[in-house]
Amino acid sequence: MSKDRVNIKPSDHPLKQPVLLLLFLLALLGAQTAHAALHWEDLGHGLSIAHIACHASTKVTLLRIDPAQYTFVLGHSPSPTEAKTLSSWLFDDDLSAAINASMYQQDGKTSTGYLRYGTIVNNPRLASRFGAFFVANPDIPNLPSVTILEGDPRSLAETLRHYQLVIQNYRLLTRTHKILWPSTGDKHAIAAVGIDRHGFVLFIYCQSPIRPYDLAACLIESYQDIRTTMYVEGGSEAGLIYRDQANNPQSLFAYFEPIIPNIIGIRAKKPNTAE
Repeated sequence: MSKDRVNIKPSDHPLKQPVLLLLFLLALLGAQTAHAALHWEDLGHGLSIAHIACHASTKVTLLRIDPAQYTFVLGHSPSPTEAKTLSSWLFDDDLSAAINASMYQQDGKTSTGYLRYGTIVNNPRLASRFGAFFVANPDIPNLPSVTILEGDPRSLAETLRHYQLVIQNYRLLTRTHKILWPSTGDKHAIAAVGIDRHGFVLFIYCQSPIRPYDLAACLIESYQDIRTTMYVEGGSEAGLIYRDQANNPQSLFAYFEPIIPNIIGIRAKKPNTAE
């Protein structure tokens, strides 16, 4: 090093301010690019799909559903031997899309939380630690046709009574973007169901192993409109299937198409009818 070198303080360096400005602009551009990356592809008839890149090799699929154009139904297997693949649920029940309804117990059919569809009661027990209820098809007009309710089961009992479809699960996200999951834990494929601020329902699936906390953080960062979201299944049992623009089934799963006892399905409403 030359003894004649002039020492310049960092604050006096002639390049510091332009470099900082450039870094700021690049960061701003990166943030705008990440936000703009959420592109919804129209699948027709009230369905659209988008893909989020959480990490370099982690893609999350969001299927957005307009409840004005679909009826939400429960696919339910009375016994484990009657559980079906997603493809079978789609074709047998004439559905446009389907996703896990909930995790299930060791008997291979009973949901871990409360699950009812009309007079069919899969599990009558209200789990005190579960904070989310997916509800659809009310019997009175002043209630949303489909939404996700948060809160204590006792305070929601009267509202739940008015819905044909009620599915209880763990919350992944609250409506205020609070993540209700530890930041540590195992990574696995995840299926989730959410609602956004416009009232659209989201069927969410991540095929690559990911922690639930990281998935929740990614959803908040990539889709600010997302609201209450519940975790419905993880691992090889998690999956999602939907029909593309050409009406061909597109199924997403981790290793092999899972056999599922209970699913949430959507069926296109007939013109000028409620069904």
